[in-house]
Amino acid sequence: MLLRIEIDAIGAVEALDGVGATVTSEGLANAAGAFAIDRILKRTRSGKDVNDNLFAPYSSAYRRKKGGTVNLSNSGAMLESLGYQANSSIEATVTCSSEIAQYHEDGTTKMPQRQFVGLSEKDKEDMIEEIFVRPLKNLIS
Repeated sequence: MLLRIEIDAIGAVEALDGVGATVTSEGLANAAGAFAIDRILKRTRSGKDVNDNLFAPYSSAYRRKKGGTVNLSNSGAMLESLGYQANSSIEATVTCSSEIAQYHEDGTTKMPQRQFVGLSEKDKEDMIEEIFVRPLKNLIS
């Protein structure tokens, strides 16, 4: 007795053709840069650092002058200076052109570190899910 199973692979072939048409490395680099900026802004505005910890509080004097919420957006200029450049088909660079940003990133003798530019391992996992895995699943299903 011979068992025979016929498999119609046309759906899989069409899905792979669609992947080739929609997933380019250049598009992924741009998507990664845009994701990074969005994640940094949302996290920072919620008062959390790159490791998802609450920012160190402002000093009493500064809090009286500027307010109590530590979200690094008092004037808006620093967060507005965030940007990215897709440098190649596989890489994007996030930049922050604000001079004040470096003081927050490193801290000073008078100001605690409030690192906000960067992605945690969880952020990187979320980025892969959002810009690659989920679109592929949607394309195939």
